[in-house]
Amino acid sequence: MLGRHDIDSFPELDPERVISFQKQEEILAIQYSGAMGLWYEAQANSEPLYAQENVNSLSVEGHGRAEEFREFMGISKDEVILDIGCGTQSLPSYLADADVAKVYGIDPIGGSYRAYNYYEGFAEFVPWYSESFDRVIVATSFDHFIDPTVVINQVHRVLKKGGTFEAWVFFVDDAPDYDPHEVKQRMDDFHVYHLNPNYWTNLVQPIFNEKKHHQSFNDGYKADTFFSYKKKDQLLVTKKCSTKYPQ
Repeated sequence: MLGRHDIDSFPELDPERVISFQKQEEILAIQYSGAMGLWYEAQANSEPLYAQENVNSLSVEGHGRAEEFREFMGISKDEVILDIGCGTQSLPSYLADADVAKVYGIDPIGGSYRAYNYYEGFAEFVPWYSESFDRVIVATSFDHFIDPTVVINQVHRVLKKGGTFEAWVFFVDDAPDYDPHEVKQRMDDFHVYHLNPNYWTNLVQPIFNEKKHHQSFNDGYKADTFFSYKKKDQLLVTKKCSTKYPQ
């Protein structure tokens, strides 16, 4: 499903990475059978909130932390931007400063209007050519991905040299380290897992250098944190080839 702008304009889709949504689901179900089943359960629980554009579930007008994230990023209208896990709202409120003609998004939950270039797909299968984007954003979505290790490599791959990766991450301090091949039950109604700070550091630090961060909320147990990174040259090497396109 595409937005109102022509998605085959710059940045271009890489034909070798474009596969159908159904095929993506099949690959993920084979590689991560337990995690995918739990993901479907969590998405079914979330759908009513997405349909209502609930301010606690989507970055819509009135979401205070989304406004903080917008100010933290300082987006300019000349940037070509990819939002991974962009949500179902027409335009995330943290992208209010962007030129929507230069905004691209990928999310597996289709069926709603997006005011920018939208591609229906899982974050593990980002279909654009390498080094296509000035800025890559992941806002409150890392704890919804099937395999964060695959996704962080996709972020690194499609980000231009000198580009910026920004993440808005929700932490739960005592959350267990997530293994998509071993997970047996959801953490709550809406999440298969939560992230802890050490897991996040180990995920990102090998391939990104942190520029700055800002903690928007912290109750001593849970925290919302914004991060800004520049990429290192190397990709993260893992022993598990998780999907058809792990890099």
